[in-house]
Amino acid sequence: MKRFWLGAIRSLAIRMTLLTVVIHVFNLWNFWAVPWAFGLAFLTVAVRFGVEYWAMNRTAERFGVNLEFLARVRYELKWDLLSIRLNEEAFRAELEKRKLSWMRDEK
Repeated sequence: MKRFWLGAIRSLAIRMTLLTVVIHVFNLWNFWAVPWAFGLAFLTVAVRFGVEYWAMNRTAERFGVNLEFLARVRYELKWDLLSIRLNEEAFRAELEKRKLSWMRDEK
């Protein structure tokens, strides 16, 4: 899960940096332009990662695993949520293999 939130922060930082460059290049330092631009960048990142977090919660419930374990397996396999949905049986088998090794590692 830490990677998920770090990705959100990184995405927000990239958007803010690009917006700052655009504002400098086009000299858009008007009173109204800067707050709207940064607010829009923050809103798009919040919506994107909010929807992804919601979808990950639903996927974790469907597979019967906790969110942290699902996030770790997703990161290791480099699968997005659409790939998981399309290849549900393959992902379920991979989860079962990793769940057993994860339970062994926790003991």
